[in-house]
Amino acid sequence: MAFRVVRFDDTEYFREDLQKKCGRIYEVYVYDDSAITCCCEVTPSYELNYVGVTWRDYPDDNDEYHSLRNDLVSPDRDVVRYIHCRLLDKKPDDINGRGKILNNIDNLEDAVEYVNGNGYID
Repeated sequence: MAFRVVRFDDTEYFREDLQKKCGRIYEVYVYDDSAITCCCEVTPSYELNYVGVTWRDYPDDNDEYHSLRNDLVSPDRDVVRYIHCRLLDKKPDDINGRGKILNNIDNLEDAVEYVNGNGYID
């Protein structure tokens, strides 16, 4: 079992005004690369658990930062995303590819806590 943290450039799915303010917008997920599921199909998928959102261009003003954060984090956000294993497995082992391995983490809750507290989410 190896938990990984991965981020996806989901800029295109956000409003145009947010794209202009934030530059690139990334959604961050954690997943166990030994656990696969089949979602009504034969192709196996990883279950990615949503951790949060981060972006490239942070404002200097603290109030503007919190306003952007509130706009980016939707209360109806899906907490799970499924990605075919073959799509992630062929990518490099980094946060923008297959995901960076989180060493010495043995459960999902610890993985999410680690990612939140160690700079993966702003």
